[in-house]
Amino acid sequence: AFGEVLRLDPSNEHALLQQQKLYEDQNQWSDAYRVRRELAREDEPEPQKRRHQQIQAFLENELGMQALARKDDAAARKHFEAAIDLDPDVTPAYINLGDVRRDAGDMLGAVDIWERLVASMPHRAHLVADRLGDAYTAAGRAEAFEHLFRRIVIDHPQDWRARLALARHILKTGRPDDALQMALAALTINPHALLVHQAAWDILLALNLDKASVERYVTHSRDAVFYRDPHICLRCRYRSKELLWRCPHCHEWHSFV
Repeated sequence: AFGEVLRLDPSNEHALLQQQKLYEDQNQWSDAYRVRRELAREDEPEPQKRRHQQIQAFLENELGMQALARKDDAAARKHFEAAIDLDPDVTPAYINLGDVRRDAGDMLGAVDIWERLVASMPHRAHLVADRLGDAYTAAGRAEAFEHLFRRIVIDHPQDWRARLALARHILKTGRPDDALQMALAALTINPHALLVHQAAWDILLALNLDKASVERYVTHSRDAVFYRDPHICLRCRYRSKELLWRCPHCHEWHSFV
């Protein structure tokens, strides 16, 4: 139906958008990309042009994943590179491009891509933490990982994921006491994250469940800010430390659980 509309009116934006959505729903990324190219116009305002580029970058990444599935690494690499050129914030393309380079034997190139991701989006660094840790260790530069993530922790004190990645790396280097200290720092920031508690348990096992270490973990868990489950508004997800009869955000009555 949308194709018939476009036959009569090739520039019908509503039909193009709906057709692109249908192609995306069916994982027909090449067709979705073609339609998006038709939607983009040179004379558009900069914010709208930027939006088109972001969507095109997403589609380029999906095309790269399709190329990987059919074992066409060269095409996949081109798509991932094109995605990054279109939108420097398209995180999956950095991860995938690094994987392609690593699998092709270009470990230095892979590390360069992952380091670019960390430099431009430090809040996403945890997504490539394991990859970088393995690469640095294989190159005999295990300390480079610790230096990099300690810098992230200093620059972003509330980044519990970076602290967690650092704790896991430190544990691998055979320093469970230091790893526990970093894991407990992550726990203090986000005591609700099960990943933090799992990492702490792994470290405590490596310490043979040392009583003093277990007590430190229990104390940090008990005293962490907002450790107790908050009350949440079912309508707008507003969080409160106490049960309220009316939500101050959406003004709904009796919505807190």
